[in-house]
Amino acid sequence: MRLSKRKAHLRKAGFKKGTASPKKGQTVAFPTVSDNKYVRLEKKAFESRVHTSNNVLTFKDTDGTDTTVSALRPRPNASNVVDEYSGCGDESLHPDVCTYKLMVQAKVQALFNSAFKKHRHDKPNCEGDLNFDAANSVRWGLRWRKRLKCTKCSYMSDYHNLYEEVENRKSPGRRAAKVNIGLQLGLWTTPISNTGVRRIFNNANIIAPNQAAMQRLSNKVNEKIQSVNIRDMHELLLKKMP
Repeated sequence: MRLSKRKAHLRKAGFKKGTASPKKGQTVAFPTVSDNKYVRLEKKAFESRVHTSNNVLTFKDTDGTDTTVSALRPRPNASNVVDEYSGCGDESLHPDVCTYKLMVQAKVQALFNSAFKKHRHDKPNCEGDLNFDAANSVRWGLRWRKRLKCTKCSYMSDYHNLYEEVENRKSPGRRAAKVNIGLQLGLWTTPISNTGVRRIFNNANIIAPNQAAMQRLSNKVNEKIQSVNIRDMHELLLKKMP
């Protein structure tokens, strides 16, 4: 039987039984395929990294650049021990109402007494309660500026400063609060940093001041303390001189 040219070529060039393979003892490296890992971000992380533009989701990487990663549906935010003990418990209340705040009691009394009298005079038939307008409160560090609003009518009181100001008539603009200055003076004499005291406030369910603002005020207080120390040293040296 005559073989075709193809079969005859295969018999000559193909692998023959009993002969060793030329690849014997050699390892073949196959390209590794990385396993795809799908992670659902928490809602806070999802909102900070995924942006919507013209109904198109754009995923931002940690350095701010756009990536081609497909964003999955976010999962709920993880609750920690602080959230469990600092929760308001009543969804009808503003979250800020359920936190602790540093206020001067005399200032709070003046706010409520003034608001009660004005509300009774303007709305004599209203039976609503006067509550803090938490959504429109103003905060600078640990100091608060608040007003009251009625739960039934449209009455809103005037804003009141619930803190004491530092007497400084030389500099224009808003005067500093004693509580913010006192906090920086206390931190200056202790090994606790601004970051550390913010952690203490947050664990105590007290709204902590902004860290950048605390640092700016800390720099000003340190400059004042340094100038006072230099002046005291000069006065001491002048007293010791004959």
